[in-house]
Order: sequence, then structure tokens, then C-alpha cells
Amino acid sequence: MSPARPSVKAQSWLLLIAAVGSAAVALAAPAATVVAEKPLLDPLPHSYSPAAVGGMPPADTMWTDALTLGVHGKAWPDAALPSPYMRMPTRAQAVLCNETAPCYPGPDESRCRANLCEVWSLSNTPTGLYVQFSTASPILYVRFRTRAQNGDWLWAYNGHSGLDLYAQEAGGPWRWATSSGNNPGSAYGSMAADALAQPGASITNYSMVLGPMVNGTVPRNFTLYLSARGLLQSVEVGVPRGEAAPVAMAPRTEKPVVLYGTSILHGAAAGRAGMVWSTQLSRVIDQPVINLGFSGHGLMQQQVGALVAEAEASVYVLDCEWNMCQYVR
Repeated sequence: MSPARPSVKAQSWLLLIAAVGSAAVALAAPAATVVAEKPLLDPLPHSYSPAAVGGMPPADTMWTDALTLGVHGKAWPDAALPSPYMRMPTRAQAVLCNETAPCYPGPDESRCRANLCEVWSLSNTPTGLYVQFSTASPILYVRFRTRAQNGDWLWAYNGHSGLDLYAQEAGGPWRWATSSGNNPGSAYGSMAADALAQPGASITNYSMVLGPMVNGTVPRNFTLYLSARGLLQSVEVGVPRGEAAPVAMAPRTEKPVVLYGTSILHGAAAGRAGMVWSTQLSRVIDQPVINLGFSGHGLMQQQVGALVAEAEASVYVLDCEWNMCQYVR
């Protein structure tokens, strides 16, 4: 008599689990080589006025919408998403917030359904999403509109709701350039000052600046990592009038590494968006990575598994152990 075949619902997780055995090999990377790096910022006097450097963007700044440059790191196309800055398809809401469908694991179905629906809410954050572009402008500005939630008891505002910029010169490594946390970001000043001035969630506009840069006419590549938890409304990249506008870098065509996990993957409590471990991994292995972390809700429910399995991945990595203890009897 042949063994019983797993149910169709169970097969999604079995497919993911089968891939984990090869994950360590697939993600192995050579030891990093220490390279003496040239300065990125220009320490010498520059033709641009001090008001244009380290302050709010000038009124005549030329802006490019991030959606024009392309927002990457998503498992579904923009047309399937409620917003280009969210991570799960629109149809997932009906699946995850269904009050009548059976829910497993655990005997408490109401609790199980609440946990499922919370996955949908947590998917609205742009964790792991990024924008890549090239420009030869010696100064860059970024402005963004976010429903900033002012961090939490263990998480600084910039790591929670801020943006993070990395730069790459020809043939060189990706290097941290600046983040919204060390910029005069709003009418209140820095993001930290804003958190004190506006307690609680609020929709806020922020900006950040990089420059002047050494060899300002040399094209550089940039990766702008979007916030780990702040709910983004819009993002724009700006340059001084007359400088080279940002141009989108070609999107990666390799199948991505797809990560599914808990708050640790969902960014907690990285000091900057570029230090979320999924974004660090992407730079180390030079491969696209998709972040499907859901704080407190990496519970491997069948409905979530079916959605995660839709991603066309080179390998799946599951990191849910930290949340699974609540279902241990």
C-alpha cells in the first residue's frame, strides 16, 4: 500500500521546506576583501552654496518620481499590488482576512484568524524594497512622504521609518552614503526631533541630502533602501537644476532568494533600512532578495504558505522558529 499523499494545502509548505536544505550552500559567499576606499564626499570648498548642502532641498530642485525609476524587491508585479510600496497582492486581503474559512494551527480559530489578518496589515510596509539609479550629479536629494510611526520602545525612528542611501563607483563595492536620520528632515529638524515634536503616528514629509561628492561629474550607481516599517506614500530623487537627472539601472533578471520570517527579518531593530539582514544579504551575495518578514506573525499558516510559494525563487529560506513557540503544546 503506497503512503498517503500530503493534502494540497500542505504541499505549499512542503515545497518550501524541501528547498531549505540547499540554502546554506546557495547563500555561501567568499570572505570579504579589505579594500582601501577613497572618500565619497568632497572635503574641499565647492561651488554650491552651503544652503544647498545639508539643508532642505532648494525650490528649483529637479525631481524624479521613484516609480519612474522602478521599485524593486517585490514578488508580485505592481499591477497586482494595492500600492507599489507594499509587499502582498491585493487579492491576499480576502484570503488572509476571511472570517469564515477554516484556520489552522491551534484550536483557537478566532485567534488564528486575527493572526492571519495581521499578516496582511504587516505586508503593507515596504521592508526590503529599493530603488536603483545612476547619475553624475555631485549632489543628491531625496524626499519622501510616510505615515511615520515614530519607532517603538526598542527601535530608533530612522531605522523604523527612514530611508537609506548606498553608492557604488565603477567596479567598486556598495558603500553607505547617507540616511534620513542624519539630515534636517522636516520643518521640525531631524527625524529624532520630529519624533519628539509629533508623538504618535502621523503623515509626514521628510528629505535627505548627499554631497558634494568627489569627482562630481563621474557617474555613480545608487541604491535607495525604503523604510523597514513606515508606510510610504511617495518617494522622489532630486538633483540641482542643470545637473544630470537620475536614470534607472537595469533590473536584475535572476530568480531571487525569497525569505519568509519574523520581526528579525521584518527589520527589527536595524538602525538603518540598509542594515536589515535581507538587504545586507543581497549586497554580500550580489543577488536579488525578497523580504517577506512579518513581525510576530511568522507562523507558517497554510494560507500564507500558498502565497509565499507563488514567488518564483532560486531558493526559499524559512526563519519562523522565533514565532512558532506559541503553538507548542
